[in-house]
Amino acid sequence: MIMEKKILFRAVIEVLGKPKEHVNESLHNYIKNLKESDRYLVLNEEYAEIKKQEEQEMWAAFAELEIKAEKIEDLIAFCFDYMPSVIEIIEPKEFSLVDNDISTFLNDLQARLHHVDMLTKHMKIETDNLKRNMSFLLK
Repeated sequence: MIMEKKILFRAVIEVLGKPKEHVNESLHNYIKNLKESDRYLVLNEEYAEIKKQEEQEMWAAFAELEIKAEKIEDLIAFCFDYMPSVIEIIEPKEFSLVDNDISTFLNDLQARLHHVDMLTKHMKIETDNLKRNMSFLLK
């Protein structure tokens, strides 16, 4: 049975990098993967012209999407999985959440924050070790 998608939202997905062709291809592949997900129904997609960043040797591309999802959990998962730079809920105008839904959301958020914190600490240790080893090599 196919459930009706009840949440309509707009999102902006951005990709930054180089070379230009890779950025453009990455954005299109990212959205292609989104469209293949059965959690979301992409109703509209508009791609902006890819632009070179003035202060960097990097390119930026973005797309504005109009998407439908079934549940608030799908919308939250979208935010975590696709990391949109902007999100705007169009429908419904109001949500009714119970304590269990909010607790689940907060626990998922905390788990992801702890994971990012762990990765950051790991990268800092690696960077410190590389700097120390480079210092020893230069001596």
